[in-house]
Amino acid sequence: MHRRRFLQLSSSALLYFLNGCTVTNEDQLPFDINVRSDMKRGHMYFQKEDIKEKEQLIYTDTLIIGGGIAGLSAAVALEEKDYHIVELSDRWGGTSSAEKYHQNYFAQGAHYDLSYPQKFGTEVLNFLQNQNIIYKKGEVYHFKDTEFVIPKRDLMLCKYDREYYNNILFNEEEASQFYQLLHQFDDKITLPSRLNDKSLQYLNDITFKEWLLEHNLKFSEIFWEGINYHMLDDYGTTIDEVSAIAGISYYCNRPHEDEWADVFSPPQGNAYFVDKLEEKLPDHKKHLNHLCQNINYVPSEENFLIEMIDFDSQKKQRFKAKNIIYAAPKHTLKYTFREALQSTSNTMETSGWVVVNFVFKKDVDFFGGLWQNENLEQFDGEFLGFVDNITQKKQEQRVLTAYYCFAHQQKEKLISIQKTPNLLVRYTLEKIATFLDLKTTDITPKIEQSFIHLMGHAMPKIGVGYLGNDLNINRKFKNFVFAGVDNGRLPFLIEAIDSGIMAVSELKL
Repeated sequence: MHRRRFLQLSSSALLYFLNGCTVTNEDQLPFDINVRSDMKRGHMYFQKEDIKEKEQLIYTDTLIIGGGIAGLSAAVALEEKDYHIVELSDRWGGTSSAEKYHQNYFAQGAHYDLSYPQKFGTEVLNFLQNQNIIYKKGEVYHFKDTEFVIPKRDLMLCKYDREYYNNILFNEEEASQFYQLLHQFDDKITLPSRLNDKSLQYLNDITFKEWLLEHNLKFSEIFWEGINYHMLDDYGTTIDEVSAIAGISYYCNRPHEDEWADVFSPPQGNAYFVDKLEEKLPDHKKHLNHLCQNINYVPSEENFLIEMIDFDSQKKQRFKAKNIIYAAPKHTLKYTFREALQSTSNTMETSGWVVVNFVFKKDVDFFGGLWQNENLEQFDGEFLGFVDNITQKKQEQRVLTAYYCFAHQQKEKLISIQKTPNLLVRYTLEKIATFLDLKTTDITPKIEQSFIHLMGHAMPKIGVGYLGNDLNINRKFKNFVFAGVDNGRLPFLIEAIDSGIMAVSELKL
């Protein structure tokens, strides 16, 4: 395969090529690529090989399964109570994790949040205040570590028709019409979404595009494309599929006025919050590298027996728990504990996420972008731009971080990427170079190392009827509760934290 031919491929052609391409010497890159994925570990569930069992049975009042933001928040909310928390990966954070390379620490998942208006839920705002993360000033909750707030001048570049703009919805007249329509919901829609005005339920029953078309909005094609970009970027779902209430929530829970428009983006992204939560937990209660293989309810004892694979010891670890907080992806329950699911209709479809990091050699320089860099003139529905850490707090080396989203039906492509990661890396370099009006040869020799993080079940599909479909409402076991954004919630940090807090509340400990 010749390099010049590869650079002409569209994204869909790239993915087609990933399925059948044979890598040759011409495809090799002058730097190493580190690929991280838990897919192989997750698939070990299906292996029937005998694994030795540890003699020790761990007893606990509450077992938290899943060490992302939701699970960690539940653990912190349990305070001094008896609990253990387990996580499949080799690090905490789930889709908010990060990577360390020499003295650099950079995001491999969600990478920012916005300051919070006082209309947000008191439970989650109080929780973040107690963790010394935010403080209230006027009607806004700001982040204490102000060095991670991105200056307004560095926020965004959007490229279209060879021009650069500071907003994806860059047509001011159309944007004014759009936001004027949305302003009616500013006081009715909030976060966490469980607090939304109940009169808005009808918006959960139609798509965002259907709702907008009902109002006879006559937008240009590129403006529609901008809205679609936003939906894919945060929800992994197109405007034709995302529910109207989710689409409206995206805009009404974001700043419209400058006084509360802080964008908080540490170099490690939302792993900042992961670290703040994880450091509160005692070491003996934390267990990384654990795969949940089976859960059994013991009616006579009203507790659960849980079998795990401990990848560190390559042995089975058993837990016995009175309560379970399930903060892992809900689709896994159909394998580990199907009894817990009353309905699986809105919990099985998820979007895949791929993050590609480029760490540059020390003391090299080139013209870069701003914090967030989006390209609408070559938008393929999968590549979602890149972040340049030159706008963040100073790190030892320059890092560019690119994001991809793959729809539910396209997630098998992640397996192909894992087999031939250099093809994705080359394609990503071409995307970045095109945005910056550079050649790939201007960038490639300056790169020291690349990292890829594959997440097969990163976000739930926020389709019609999804929001508010809380598995806790009609759960079968009173001492088995659900946490996480794939439990009828939006894929936002605030939602994940609140779901952990509410899971603890459901147990009434």
